[in-house]
Amino acid sequence: MKLGKDKLVTNIQTTFAPFKHFFDREIYVQGFNAVPAHIYMGPNSAVHTIWQVLGYGYKKCVISFENDYCEYFYFLDDIKSVGNNFFKRHNKSYMKKMLELDAEFWKPCQEVISKKIPRIHKLSDKKLIDEYKDVMMLCYQNFGTSHLVEAIAITSDHKIKELLLKDLRNINQEKNFNKYISILTQPIRICFIHRENASLKKMINYIKRNKVKLQKSSIEKDKKLLKMMQEHLKEFFWIKSTWADSVEFTLDMLIHDLKLAMKEKKTLEVKSKNFFEGNLKKKSALMKKLGLSKELAKVIEVTDVFTYWQDDRKIEMLTLCWALQRYVNELSKRINIKPEHLNYVMMEELDKLHKFDDQILAQRRKGCAMLYEKDMMGIISGAEYRKFRDFLKQKEEKKKEWEIMNGQGYRRGYDMQVNG
Repeated sequence: MKLGKDKLVTNIQTTFAPFKHFFDREIYVQGFNAVPAHIYMGPNSAVHTIWQVLGYGYKKCVISFENDYCEYFYFLDDIKSVGNNFFKRHNKSYMKKMLELDAEFWKPCQEVISKKIPRIHKLSDKKLIDEYKDVMMLCYQNFGTSHLVEAIAITSDHKIKELLLKDLRNINQEKNFNKYISILTQPIRICFIHRENASLKKMINYIKRNKVKLQKSSIEKDKKLLKMMQEHLKEFFWIKSTWADSVEFTLDMLIHDLKLAMKEKKTLEVKSKNFFEGNLKKKSALMKKLGLSKELAKVIEVTDVFTYWQDDRKIEMLTLCWALQRYVNELSKRINIKPEHLNYVMMEELDKLHKFDDQILAQRRKGCAMLYEKDMMGIISGAEYRKFRDFLKQKEEKKKEWEIMNGQGYRRGYDMQVNG
């Protein structure tokens, strides 16, 4: 494993025809709100960076957008291949090296937040565009190892159920399957939502105890509360970011959140370190008691690591969405294209910004797709995007007809929809 260095794909197609063969395979689709500028780094790192770093990865990826709604297409044979390649190589040193590399990828991204973002308004137009491209490239590289998360999440879930059921049948305990799988898949490390809730709860308790009015003027006079709020904003500056919109988390927004939580008497779930240590002890005790196989123990261990890795990755993803939007907003002021439209310009097109305006990008926003394989990329919109959608619709109708004719019932070709 090594740090990779991405390069831009130069073979860019603008028609759907060269990519029809992608869909001869079974697909898995995630759907959520997103814009290209925030997420189109994903497919690029899936078909390029991960190969450079791990020596295996995804062969093809497709991502489509309609009015800030995204469908992310994976191909099931890719997912299975990535999962199988990982489990063939997995041991503690392999996992350790992977996490170390992930941390190495993240270091330059942190420098973007602390050093580059504060001074982007001082850059010339050319330097701004060049730096925006550099930051996008860092985003690709940052997911050089963590692109495993999707494949492992899907394959390990099936593996755990299959292996546990097999082990329980050997000891006539299959009736306890639901009880045991619940214990074995409990989280063993605190996640960011609990840290956020703990911080909010601490502020609410202080406000109630000291009867502080939730108004800016009152807060600014209370130095202790103001410090707590500033620390919260600093730690969770990315928390309001999404794949579709990345806004600045302000003091006014935090005041609004606190007012809402107090008005609705919202229960803020906070789990202590002891809770997660207790989960780990229960999990270990159950595995020992039942004498579960080494293979199952290995998959559970991998799942535990990937669960908290996924949590860390979400922080990184939303932080990078926040950073990329700062570049989009600054560039928007200078070239007179709205940010919501500029979010639809690909990195490969940034040197040709003179070819775009709000009208052209507004059309792209209505429907477009990016299709990726190793040496070729497609950027399609307008009539070509409609061909892409019609093609998928026809395949879906043929599949439905075949399954009904063969007495199998009908299962939608999209294996999963996840609303973000």
